Amino acid sequence: MRFVKLIQKLLFLTTYEPNILGIHGVIFSFTWYNLSHIKYAKGSVYVVKKIVKFASVGALGSVTNITIFTTLTFLSINYNIASVMAFLVAVTQNYTLNKKWTFKQHNTKTKKKFMKYFFLNFSSFSINLLVLNIIVLNFGDDISTKILAQILGIGVAMGINFLGSYLVIFAHSKEDEDE
Repeated sequence: MRFVKLIQKLLFLTTYEPNILGIHGVIFSFTWYNLSHIKYAKGSVYVVKKIVKFASVGALGSVTNITIFTTLTFLSINYNIASVMAFLVAVTQNYTLNKKWTFKQHNTKTKKKFMKYFFLNFSSFSINLLVLNIIVLNFGDDISTKILAQILGIGVAMGINFLGSYLVIFAHSKEDEDE
């Protein structure tokens, strides 16, 4: 029953409304309007605050990811291996920052929660790798194409990561009420 309710929430959140998010509406098809109607949130300001924090952590993770990916690619390491190595560092960094800052959960079972977070991020990372390989195979394997493809792959995965983190991994708890 919980799974059905989660799927219903995800379907509700992923309705596409053009011109709400502009160009990003294609990649991140959830809308501010839909996010503000999550029953256990304290309203749209609460949700927007979480999104801004999540995006800030994600931006830092993206910088970490792209820096490691670029460095390894310049060292002639296969772009798929470079992407995996960059992902492992960035996902660990993002989990720590999201847990402590975005969702303010300090006294939770870290190993279990990290495994869920890692599985969620690994799932979206698979989409990232798919985007990376489609672009490289269709547009060439020069370094600039690989880097741009990695950036686009990260962008596609971000929406999935936020929804999974917000609704499942760091779901509303009593600690959130103190905010």
